[in-house]
Amino acid sequence: MKTGTIFVLVAFIVWELEVTCARIPISRAHCEIQCWEDWDCGVGKRCMRRGCSRLCSTFPERGVCVDECQGPWDCALGSWCVNIGCGHVCIPFRNLGEQRPGTCPPLPEGLYGSCDELCTGDESCPPGQKCCSNGCGQVCQTAVRDEDDVIIRSDDN
Repeated sequence: MKTGTIFVLVAFIVWELEVTCARIPISRAHCEIQCWEDWDCGVGKRCMRRGCSRLCSTFPERGVCVDECQGPWDCALGSWCVNIGCGHVCIPFRNLGEQRPGTCPPLPEGLYGSCDELCTGDESCPPGQKCCSNGCGQVCQTAVRDEDDVIIRSDDN
């Protein structure tokens, strides 16, 4: 067999594998495909892989820690600086919903959760919990108190 024939055969097998994988029903694989490229998502959002899903998101992928702000003064008018568990990003008020006190617990290094979107914001979680990234999807987790949430009382004795 000639080298050119082997190359064509390998290319055909790879193409067949890609076509076969693409035909797996999304519902069976629990994958959600919202986009293929960033331009499918609209202004201010990126097309990100979360496991087998491809979702439009304003948040950076797991492992990419971004500190684009330290407080509301670093964000444009109408946006707020939000701790996303791996850095801080500016999010428009309309996307915030009800922001509960505290922050999301830090993500354990190298550990990823399920890619299911089990919450859409803090308001979709039980009291005392926040909607947090688990490295792939969004889940309700018990909030970690911010230092600013602690009230120090002094007695005048």
